[in-house]
Amino acid sequence: MYTGNVELGAGITDKYLARLFALRFTNHSRLSVYFNANNMNDDGKPGDRTTWSPADARKGITTQKVGGLDYAIDDKNKKYKAEGNVQFSHNNVDIKSDTYQTLFLSGGNVYTNLRNYEDRKNFNMSTKHRLYFEWSNVNLELSPEAQYRHNDSHTNYASASFNQDFFKKNDAENDIFGKQLTSTYRPFAINRNMRQSTADGYEWQTGMAIKSRIKFNRTPDNITLYARGSYKNSSTEKFEHNRIEKYSQGNLASVDYKNRFFDGKPNCGYDIKAKATYSYIIKRGLILDLSCSFNRNLSDTWSNLYLLDNIEGWGEETQYELGTLPSYMEYMHTLDPTNSYRSRQTINTSTFEPFFVWRKEIGKSVWKGQLAIPVSIQNRRLSYRRDKVDTTFTKQNILMNIYSSYIDWASKDRRYNFKLQYMLSSQLPNMNMYLNIYDTTDPLNITMGNSNLKTSLSHRVITTFKRIYPEKRIMLAIEGVYQLKQNSIAMGYTYDKATGIKTYRPDNVNGCWSGDINIGAYGPIDKRKKLNLKIVLGTGYVHSVDLIRTKDNTTSSSRSVVGTHSMTEQIHLYYTIGKSQIGIMSNGTYRRSYSQRDDFTPINALDMKNGFTAQIKTPWHFSVGTDLMLYSRCGYSYENMNTTDVVWNAQLSYPLLKGKMLLKLDGYDILKQLSNVNRIINAQGIVETHNNIISQYVMLHMIYRFSKSSKK
Repeated sequence: MYTGNVELGAGITDKYLARLFALRFTNHSRLSVYFNANNMNDDGKPGDRTTWSPADARKGITTQKVGGLDYAIDDKNKKYKAEGNVQFSHNNVDIKSDTYQTLFLSGGNVYTNLRNYEDRKNFNMSTKHRLYFEWSNVNLELSPEAQYRHNDSHTNYASASFNQDFFKKNDAENDIFGKQLTSTYRPFAINRNMRQSTADGYEWQTGMAIKSRIKFNRTPDNITLYARGSYKNSSTEKFEHNRIEKYSQGNLASVDYKNRFFDGKPNCGYDIKAKATYSYIIKRGLILDLSCSFNRNLSDTWSNLYLLDNIEGWGEETQYELGTLPSYMEYMHTLDPTNSYRSRQTINTSTFEPFFVWRKEIGKSVWKGQLAIPVSIQNRRLSYRRDKVDTTFTKQNILMNIYSSYIDWASKDRRYNFKLQYMLSSQLPNMNMYLNIYDTTDPLNITMGNSNLKTSLSHRVITTFKRIYPEKRIMLAIEGVYQLKQNSIAMGYTYDKATGIKTYRPDNVNGCWSGDINIGAYGPIDKRKKLNLKIVLGTGYVHSVDLIRTKDNTTSSSRSVVGTHSMTEQIHLYYTIGKSQIGIMSNGTYRRSYSQRDDFTPINALDMKNGFTAQIKTPWHFSVGTDLMLYSRCGYSYENMNTTDVVWNAQLSYPLLKGKMLLKLDGYDILKQLSNVNRIINAQGIVETHNNIISQYVMLHMIYRFSKSSKK
């Protein structure tokens, strides 16, 4: 038997789409091929999701081709099974983003506008396979895989920092990023950074996993053996023209131009793991798994930075294009030893993990529980060379994590349910953070190490209660989440207001926590069960702590504490008539951020999404789908972020040839008002980013479905 479909689409603004899916299958085999080419940010393949909706578009404009093959074969006696896939993809991504950043500083905030335009080309090819064999008491599973990636990118970046907020003006950006900073902004300017770069790199990796389960006679116990090994190799070359302007009292104080070449090759590493698990059924309803594992990871990294502007004719007025290299004999002497390094790290982790699963029925109740407490001993060794730093050191830590652990109570009639979960995760500082180095690779963002860092812990508690009315198909639920972090690793920084240079240093902070509670209900609200309501109301609080100080302070980094309270609502009401459905919806989020600092201005922001949706089947075989949404934002720091957009999408389809062919007309963002804005608030400041996305188009699709059944 075989089945499949072909889809072709063409639209205004040069939009196009072509898809192919074909499947041949028997009782014991399956072979499918697929292909997808489009410029609509769609990289899906059949089975990934139920629709190929342009509403899932991510930031940037992506033109891509994706294709592959899936197969599966099994023995009618279930003695073996083979399955796998081969996939390739090639895409071009055009990303444009504008970011408005406010840094919370004592004595007055600093405002930065960042503009980043990036053009990326990516090629990816991967293959994964699984071979499974089964005998009476033993099974064996082999899983080989391999992947190759190639990346090529070109980036134009610009940033400007001021001690006054100009970005509330919609026309400020054009003056800020001109060839020269205009006199209007110079008295308040701290620095400007213009950077163009191009990069080319690849990575390939291969690996194999082996798994076997052995059953014992006359007992339900079993043992599972697992082993995995992988190797990867990568290389990256990056060229960069970087110009930094620093201002003082309204005048251009200095210009620092660098023509740089980053040589990041060769980088390689491997990872091996072995694990044994014994599953012991203590009694009915009580199971214990005991696991022991060993994992070894090695990574070897080189990074050399060459200052090509030290060569005559390769400075700011160079005639050589970005991405051009002089001869090796010329540029080998321009190595920047303070920002070039070699790092070789090995991590050995031994883990013992008891895992309990418990279930018991008591009267009209069903109790379930699960507890996993892996304890690991981790030995890390880092050999690092960088200029005058030539060191080898080790760290040994005992780590405890609790995950997938809960206690659950439910009534036998499933009308009531209560669940309590607890999770504990340990995070070690990166070994590079311990190093006594002064990294000026990015002259405006310098990083240092800290040899006194501690392990951070994260505690998370989740409680859930559900009440179900089966005869009415109604469910009520309430959920609470609390998270506490101890010794969080914060990249605190010292800010030099004269130059705009941030010097980062990792440190441990306490006081970070968050909590939220949500109440929801779902089900029909009329006797005929045609009208359904879903409502979720929530409130939450995030307590953020970071370390920030300005250079003129003589004390250690001061704590910056910001609290953010939020309230959310989700209301969906929809009515079903036969195969048609209409509905209204409202989603809203209100955030209020505040701090005890005298110079902090409270922030109040509201995001709302209200609209109407419909899927209608007409008696004339036409299908009509539409959604009309009102997106509104207010309370943002910058005027161009406070918007009210009406986004309307519509679709009309009609079947032909007894359903084998479908004609479909799509209208996406018909009113051309869709935008993409993200906002982050924490103890360091506010970051608001506007990204380019797929905008208005109308597309006509033709979909043809084919199939053939085997003759009996």
